[in-house]
Amino acid sequence: MASKTAFDASRISAFGLDPEDLVLIEDPKHPLYDARIKLPLKPEFVANIKALGVIVPVVVRKIDGAPVVIDGRQRVRAALEANRQRKTEGLPPMKVPAVERKGSAGDAYAVTISTNEHRQEDALRAKIEKAQRSHQLGNSEEDIATQFGVSVATVKRWLDANPKERGPRKPRGKSTRPSAKRVREVATPDNLPRGAVIAMRWAIGMITDDEFAAEFPGVAEALKPKTKKAA
Repeated sequence: MASKTAFDASRISAFGLDPEDLVLIEDPKHPLYDARIKLPLKPEFVANIKALGVIVPVVVRKIDGAPVVIDGRQRVRAALEANRQRKTEGLPPMKVPAVERKGSAGDAYAVTISTNEHRQEDALRAKIEKAQRSHQLGNSEEDIATQFGVSVATVKRWLDANPKERGPRKPRGKSTRPSAKRVREVATPDNLPRGAVIAMRWAIGMITDDEFAAEFPGVAEALKPKTKKAA
């Protein structure tokens, strides 16, 4: 009698590894070094990994008997931090799913490049629709914020973006948020060299006022509406 399998297809082996056992290359002289290892670790991403675990397996290459990560460095870093938090909370540590990629060092580095350069971020409309669908499936606003790595305030705006699904919009007072034109005038490459896109997202409501002010306090102050002096 043939054994039952979930699907009529060949199996691919994956390992559940302790993130402490996964090797992250941090030496710039190493042939498999990737500068993304130095990127800031976002608390929102750590919270996502802590809540849902590492969903997409990382890719490793076996070097001198050790699993060296060639794709998934940020997932491993987030899992390490999530496990530190889980330990302090008395929770069991999580494993990281990993698949082994055989081949040359050139092939391994090709994986590093390809998996990052071909990712495509969702447009705002797609994020809104996904957030609304997630809410309809029973996920709370806090859950959805963790899923997207955004604030609860942002999720609330997304859920309110489609009046057909959420009922009529509540009347709002006059907005004090500046126009996109005003943001372009103030957020120049000179005073905002790395945040022009963030500023534009803030102008259309993708980023909260507090989040933007914390990131770019000088620009946020310049964009505040001017109060008229009494005659």
